[in-house]
Amino acid sequence: MLICEDIYKSFGGIELLRGIGFEVKEKDFVAIVGPSGSGKTTLLMILVGLIKPDKGKVYFMEKEITSMKESDIESIRRKYIGVVFQEPNLFSYMTAKENVECCANLTNAFNKGEVEKIFSDLDIEEIKNRKVKHLSGGEKQRVSLARALSKKPKLLIADEPTANLDYENTKRMLNLLLKLRDDYNIALVVATHDSVVVEKANKVVEIRRG
Repeated sequence: MLICEDIYKSFGGIELLRGIGFEVKEKDFVAIVGPSGSGKTTLLMILVGLIKPDKGKVYFMEKEITSMKESDIESIRRKYIGVVFQEPNLFSYMTAKENVECCANLTNAFNKGEVEKIFSDLDIEEIKNRKVKHLSGGEKQRVSLARALSKKPKLLIADEPTANLDYENTKRMLNLLLKLRDDYNIALVVATHDSVVVEKANKVVEIRRG
């Protein structure tokens, strides 16, 4: 599904990524690990075409996205890739449900009933009609995940999805991600420093400094 070949990336003369390569197959759970500042988020952004690498190639569904025009990459992201960043970037003046429906309408992937099912699957039915500005950090994270799922992605990218969660909620989020992988038949690529998450991954990509 996704192939990352010999990726290099530097910022301000500092090399973050050096020769990173791996493959993501259908229903894989890939953990990207490394210390803070090592380039995990940068790698995720390269995988979805938001940043160009200095060297190397990324293929998604047999297409090389690193050489595509931005408009073509955006079309692929919109149709096939769900992204959950550390900052949810939701519309605070909308309800949780309106945020998800807004994304779903852009892709025509989900009908109203299916959007309701996402909220049920994520166990956030009780907050769907609340304005985002009134939600907790954890609730916003789940709404962001619901929004990413609303396009029926083939690949879900998540940046530190358990960073602000305690141990019990980390386990809940991890079990949820695994259930979503199976129920929605998607591959997961997760940047994390959490050993609980890493233990469940079937592939681990380590980024080292220096």
